[in-house]
Amino acid sequence: MIEIIAVSIVPSSGAFALQGQLESLDFGGVLERVSSTFAALGLVEWAALGLDISFNDMAAKGLADGWQAQVYGIAKTTNRRKFREGLNKAIPKTPMVPRPIRTKKYDGSARGASYAFKYQFIRRVSYLSKNGRWNTRKVSLKRDEHIELMLVLDRLGLSGRVAGIGFDLPSASGRRSTTT
Repeated sequence: MIEIIAVSIVPSSGAFALQGQLESLDFGGVLERVSSTFAALGLVEWAALGLDISFNDMAAKGLADGWQAQVYGIAKTTNRRKFREGLNKAIPKTPMVPRPIRTKKYDGSARGASYAFKYQFIRRVSYLSKNGRWNTRKVSLKRDEHIELMLVLDRLGLSGRVAGIGFDLPSASGRRSTTT
């Protein structure tokens, strides 16, 4: 069944950097790996993808704190179940990323479509809830984290944070480029 879905992917490798090292992340590579995975599955007619970045405070879990890149997008898939199964095989769970893939039916809202282009970012603080399960609390970035992120986002520009599959994206020069 053809369906428009919202998809969130947290790559299990190559998408994490310690505080002070965000500049070292290969954001283009993150988008390219996700785009290539979509293409290899052969179940996506088109997708609009955007990069999201959060700071994950995982001290309570005994793991390193740092920046986590995530890809969010809207996609037209020919088989959502097979697409999700393929993504789960291609992008494994890890202790730092226990739930790397999320898909759901896209609700058609402007908010859902614009999420990948957001300008406000957060710090996720892991904590053990009373029922013994790990959870995260969303709080504001600290000053130094915010500055580090804004400098990187300025360097990337919007075109460095988005990718498309199955359609042309206009470039800053006005020329159109076909994406994978």
